[in-house]
Amino acid sequence: MSQNFITIEIAGQQLNLLPEKAIFRPSDKSLILSDVHLGKSAHFRKAGVPLPQQADYENLNRLETLIDKFEVKKVIVNGDLFHSFYNSFASFFLEWRIKIPIPMLLITGNHDLMPDSFYKDANIELSKNPFVDEPFIFSHEPDSIEDQLDYYAFYGHIHPGIRLHGPGRQSLKLPVFYFTEKYALLPAFGSFTGLAFIKPVKNSRVFVCLKNEVSEVKS
Repeated sequence: MSQNFITIEIAGQQLNLLPEKAIFRPSDKSLILSDVHLGKSAHFRKAGVPLPQQADYENLNRLETLIDKFEVKKVIVNGDLFHSFYNSFASFFLEWRIKIPIPMLLITGNHDLMPDSFYKDANIELSKNPFVDEPFIFSHEPDSIEDQLDYYAFYGHIHPGIRLHGPGRQSLKLPVFYFTEKYALLPAFGSFTGLAFIKPVKNSRVFVCLKNEVSEVKS
């Protein structure tokens, strides 16, 4: 298997940063991701906004490919697995879970509006509070654990990105992994999620997600 990821160490743990906008942790073969926003295309198409229908399926196919490639034993979703309420794609997802019954933990985010019964049917473990997995703590929104930073924190929600500038006033907006000394911001795994440009602080590290590789950008 060719290596197209970057390996870093955080709080004594080895983490592989993947261009697919997820993290693989070899110690327990877990896959960590955030802001998948499944069903977003179906949600907006129902409202008359012509988002590509295939985007939802491509997000799920990408997740399945990573599960197979790294022989993942558990998936940790740090919020916003789905974009909104039940729609046609949710039915497809339930069928997908029958085919791919891997243990899955969801730390609920602001878009996770499905009833608890849906997640039970999908065999997904829910955590409605910040989830501690020493030496880490996972929380969808950064302001929810400001007083609990005895652990290294992973946040979603922000959809971090940067703008790279080239010659001729060209620029490119790209999603990133953003690591500070106390916390990390995870890129949005899903497509059509938008970006919030970050302003790196001192001693932080920024890793940009390209099509087939991850590259560190000096901050």
